[in-house]
Amino acid sequence: MTSREDRKRHPDRDAQTKPRTVEELVPSQLSSYRAARNGKLVRRARDAEAERLGVSVDEWRLLFVLSRFGPLPSIRIAEQAIMDRGTVSRAVARMEERGLLFRISDATDRRKSIVNLTEKCAEIGNQIASFMLNRELEMIADLTDEEWRVWLTVTDKIYARLKVMYEDD
Repeated sequence: MTSREDRKRHPDRDAQTKPRTVEELVPSQLSSYRAARNGKLVRRARDAEAERLGVSVDEWRLLFVLSRFGPLPSIRIAEQAIMDRGTVSRAVARMEERGLLFRISDATDRRKSIVNLTEKCAEIGNQIASFMLNRELEMIADLTDEEWRVWLTVTDKIYARLKVMYEDD
């Protein structure tokens, strides 16, 4: 049986080598498909928890960053949350209107502001951080410490390659 015929009959079988031809491609083994599959499940749990807490997904990410690092300028929130600055600015404005956070002028540069959580919102941020820790521990529960380090290394290598290939200047 050829590799192509074998894969048609057993599309989910573990790959023994990286695909080198179109015939060797199996959708379930593509890195992008695997990332999408995993992301879909992660988003499902996150979205349900965000709804329970009464925040949008963008607000969720912002709250998680601020709960972990404390007051930050919007640009640093965007970097840490992997969000664009415009999305962060809009989320900050909405949350400020609702009294969930406030801005203070940066002592070193009055043109910038530092975003900070209100006490009410700090508790939501702590709940989000706890949720994230528990979810992460559940996701990596079957990995050894070494496998977890390899996972980080592999995903960083893929990201670095994608960044070179596709990042905007």
